[in-house]
Order: sequence, then structure tokens, then C-alpha cells
Amino acid sequence: MRLTRPSSRSAHLLASAALLVPLAGCSSAAAADLPAGFPSTVPVPAAAELIESEHDFWALRAPAEDATALADALQELRDAGFVEIGSTGGGVGRSVSLANGSHAVRLGFERHGDDAFVTYGVAKR
Repeated sequence: MRLTRPSSRSAHLLASAALLVPLAGCSSAAAADLPAGFPSTVPVPAAAELIESEHDFWALRAPAEDATALADALQELRDAGFVEIGSTGGGVGRSVSLANGSHAVRLGFERHGDDAFVTYGVAKR
């Protein structure tokens, strides 16, 4: 999948990752933990778990203590040169879309029972 601007396919994939795939955490994961081709420009938590990998799309999750993990992930992506392009909601269920020249990332914060997650959907643009 090669995206130059948001398309219905990329929007669907990113929304699916944010809504259906719980993810969480922050402090870059070791390259060995990520599949070949995962963009080195996208910082993800050391505790991130790969949930899905399809062509130029990856979904990850890592546990979070609370919603501050989403703020930490946002700042880490901003520090890596990503720019916020949109957001929805607040608190649990909040999602934020960011992009740089080559990739789009959709972050979300979710709680499932006692477990909290920051969700990551990463797609090539």
C-alpha cells in the first residue's frame, strides 16, 4: 500500500488499528523485536507487541499505566519529526493521527477491564 494522502483504505486500516487492536507504552523497541521493513523513524515503546503486519501496515500494542502514556507517545513522535494532523475524543477512546514525509501513525488510548493500552497503527504514506 502506497499512500500519498489519506485514502479510504488507509483511513480504514488506521481506524481499525486504533479501535480494534489494543496497543501501549513508550521507549523505543529493539530492532530485533520488529519485523524487517518496520520504519526506523517511528519510535515505539520497548514493551510494544506486534499484533499485525501486512505489506506497509503495522499494528502494535504495549501496556500503559494510564492516559499519560498516550501523551508520552505523542511527544516521542513529535520529537521524531511527526506532525499532528487530527484527533478525536478524549481520555479513554482518544485517538490522534500524526504523519511525517513517509509514514502516518494513529495512536489511541484504550482500557479493557483493568488493562490499559496505547494503540499504534503505522502505515506507509
